[in-house]
Amino acid sequence: MNITLSAPSREEIHAVIADNNPIGIVPGMAFNEVTIPPCTDQNGNLVTEDIDYQVTNLPEGFIFINNTRIISLTERDTVPDTLKELVTTTYACETNSGLKAEQEFELNDLDEGGVTDFYEFLNSEVPLLNQNGYFQLNLYSAPLYRVLFNNIWGIETGITIQSAGLDPQNPDDDRADFDDDLITNADEIKNQTNIFIATGNDISFATRNVTSIDSALVAFATADFNNAGQIDFAVTNRGDRWSGNTITVFLADNNNFVPSPSIVVGSNPASILAAMFVPLFVE
Repeated sequence: MNITLSAPSREEIHAVIADNNPIGIVPGMAFNEVTIPPCTDQNGNLVTEDIDYQVTNLPEGFIFINNTRIISLTERDTVPDTLKELVTTTYACETNSGLKAEQEFELNDLDEGGVTDFYEFLNSEVPLLNQNGYFQLNLYSAPLYRVLFNNIWGIETGITIQSAGLDPQNPDDDRADFDDDLITNADEIKNQTNIFIATGNDISFATRNVTSIDSALVAFATADFNNAGQIDFAVTNRGDRWSGNTITVFLADNNNFVPSPSIVVGSNPASILAAMFVPLFVE
C-alpha cells in the first residue's frame, strides 16, 4: 500500500495553541510555547522515516525548533507589539523519501473567525458607553466597573453580568453584529469602527448586553430599585456644558439594563444615594 504524508489540520494546530494560550496571542502579553502535532500517514499513524519539519512566515519575535516542533518566543518575555494584524504561517514536513505535506494556519487568530487575538482581547470587555465616561466589564463574567475619562483605574459597582464581548475561542461572535447595524463585528474592526455602537450613530444605544447612557454621567448608585431580585443602577446626567438636570434609572433584565425615562431634578445633580427608606410612624 502506498503511504502518503498528512499534516495536522488547521483546527488541530489551533487547538494546541489554545490549550497553552487560552486568550490567544496578544501583543504585550506572555506566550506559552507550543508543540505542533507531528505529520502522520493517511491513517493517522506515525511514519517510520525521519521527517524534516519547517515553519515559514512566523511573525516577528517567534522561532520554530524543528527537531522538537516547538514554537516559542525569541529572547523576550512578551509577544511583540507589532503582532496586531493577521499573519498566515505554513507548517511543512518532508520525509527522506520525498513525501511532503503542509498546512497553513494563523498563529494569532485562535478561533479562525477572522479577528486577530489582539482585537479579540481589545473587544473582550463590554463597555456601557456614554459621552465622557463609561461602565466597563472585565474579561469573561466579572464585576462591573465605572471608568472615567479613559483612565485605566475603575471603581467597582458590585454589579456582575455575563460578558457579551468577543471570545478568542468562539468564531461565531466575530461574524455576529453586536450593535445591529448590519455590519459584522469582524468588518467593524477592519473598518476601525466600534462593534458596540451602530456605525453612523452619534450615540450608542441599548442592544444585547450593552447599555448606553445618553449624556455624560457624574455619579451613580446601585440598588434593587424594583424589588426584582437583580441589581439595578441609577446615574445623574450632566448633559452638555454642565447643564444637565436629570437622573436615569437602569433596571436589570437578566444580562441587559433597560433605561427608564429620565427623572427631572434640580440643576446639575452632582451625587446620588440609593437606600431603603423605612416609614416612620409617630403617635
